[in-house]
Amino acid sequence: MGLCGCTSNFDDYNKDPNRAEVGKANSSQMLEDLIFEGAGSMKYRTWRHNNEFMQYTVETSTLNQLHRFVLTDSEFKGAWNFCGRWAVNAIEMYKLAEKEENTNAQAIALTMKALYLSNMTDLFGDMPFKEAFKGIDENIMQPKFDDQKVIYDSLLMDLERANTLYTKTSTIDAKRDLLYNGDVTKWRKFTNSLYLRLLMRVSNRRDMNSAERIKTVFENPSQYPIFESNDDNATLKYSGTRPFVNDFGDNATDDSAMGERFINIMVDSSDPRISVYCNRVSSGANAGGYVGITSGAPASVISKQSADGASNSNNTTFRQYTSPYTFMTYSEVLFIKAEAIQRGMMDGEASETYYAAVTASLKQWIPDISESAVETFLQNGAVAYDATTEIIITQKYVSLFTVGYESWHEYRRTGYPLLVMGEAIRNDGVHPTRFPYPLVLRSSNKNYATQLAKMGEDNMKTPVWWSRKAVKLENPEEDNNLGYTGHKWDADIKW
Repeated sequence: MGLCGCTSNFDDYNKDPNRAEVGKANSSQMLEDLIFEGAGSMKYRTWRHNNEFMQYTVETSTLNQLHRFVLTDSEFKGAWNFCGRWAVNAIEMYKLAEKEENTNAQAIALTMKALYLSNMTDLFGDMPFKEAFKGIDENIMQPKFDDQKVIYDSLLMDLERANTLYTKTSTIDAKRDLLYNGDVTKWRKFTNSLYLRLLMRVSNRRDMNSAERIKTVFENPSQYPIFESNDDNATLKYSGTRPFVNDFGDNATDDSAMGERFINIMVDSSDPRISVYCNRVSSGANAGGYVGITSGAPASVISKQSADGASNSNNTTFRQYTSPYTFMTYSEVLFIKAEAIQRGMMDGEASETYYAAVTASLKQWIPDISESAVETFLQNGAVAYDATTEIIITQKYVSLFTVGYESWHEYRRTGYPLLVMGEAIRNDGVHPTRFPYPLVLRSSNKNYATQLAKMGEDNMKTPVWWSRKAVKLENPEEDNNLGYTGHKWDADIKW
C-alpha cells in the first residue's frame, strides 16, 4: 500500500475467519468486513487512546502510561495501519460496486471511506492521500503528503456525492449489512449525519464554509435526511455466536479504572448513566461509591487510590459477546445542531435542542428511563443549559463514551470539556495534539523530509489544521470570532 510503503498484520484478535478476500469478493462481502472487523479495531484502539487521553479511564498498571502521554511507535503504527487498511478496503468496495453498477453500495463505500480516512487525518494531520491510494494501481510507493484541508475537501465531496447515489433500484445484501440490514434509507441518514460531523470538525476554518453547509443540511431534511431517533444509530449489534461476537472482554485487562474527571462530572450531576457506564467500588475505603483514579498522577498516588477502591467499567455493558459498538449516534447529531445554533450558524432554540440531545443519550443507554427521571436530570444545576459552548460539549463528552476517537477530536477542536492535568504527565505538560507519523512511514517515504520541514516538529505538540490551537497560533484574534463560550478554554492547560 503506497500509504506507508508496506503493510503489516494487526488486530488479529478480532478477525472473522469467514471474511472475504480482496479480489474474490463482491461489494456486500467487503461491507461485512468494513463493519465487523473495522468496529473491532476501532473499539480496541480508541479504548486505549481516546479513553486514556480524555480521562474516561486510567491504566493503574505501570506497564501502560497512556494517561501520562507516554506512547511508543507501536501505538502510532497500529492506529495508522488500522485506519489505512479499512480506507483501502472501502475504496476496493467502491470499485467492486461500480463494476456491479450498484449505486447504493457505492454510496455506502464512500461513507465508510470517509469514516476511516477522517479519523486517520484527524489523528495524524497532513498525510499521503491523493497519490497514496493510487499505490495499488499505479505502483506509487513514495506518495506525496497532502494538506489536511485538501483531504477534508475530498472527503466532504465524497459524502455529498454519496447522498445523491442512494436509489431504490439497487439492493444491499441484508445478511452482510451488519449495521442496517440492507436498509438504504438508514444508510443515507448515516451518510448525511457523518457529513455534519465532518463539517463541524472543520468549522474553525472559515474558508470551509461549514456554517452555511450545516444550516443547509438541517433545514432541508428531504434533500439531506439525517438521524431522527436512536433507531437510526450506526450500531453494530453482535449476535453473540462466533464469529460475530464482541471479543473486547476477552482481550481487555482489569488494569483500567474509571477516570476521576469523568466520574466527577457524572457524580456532581447525579447522572443516571453512571451505573450503566461503570460499577460502584466493591471494597476498600471507597466501597459503595463511584470513585475514579486521577489521570496523569504519579504511580504512588494511583497505588494509594487503587487500594482505597476505584470504579471499573461495567462488564455487563461493555464486555459481553453481545455488547454493541456504535460508530455514531442520534444524540451526536443533536449536539451538533445545538452547537450550530449557539455559535450563530443557524436560527433555532439552542436550549431545546441541547436538552433533546441529552435526552437522546439517556434513552440510548437507558431505554426504559422514566420521563420524570429525565426531567430531574435536565433540571440539575450542573446540566441546565447556560448558553455556553462548554455545557454543550461537556454533555456531548459524556454521551460519546466509547464512540471512537470523537471526544479527543472534539477536545482539540473546542478546548472542552475542561480537563485536569496530572502532575506526572509527560509531553512537556501538553495535552496530545496529534500522533507522530509511524517509523515505517518516516523511514520509507522520501517525502517525509519535506513534510517535516513544513510542520516544524513531528510530535504530539504540533496542532492539526482544524484545531482551535492551530487557529489561535496563526491569529489569536480569530479565536475570539469562533463563537465558543464558557470558561477560558486554555486556562489550566499548557498548549
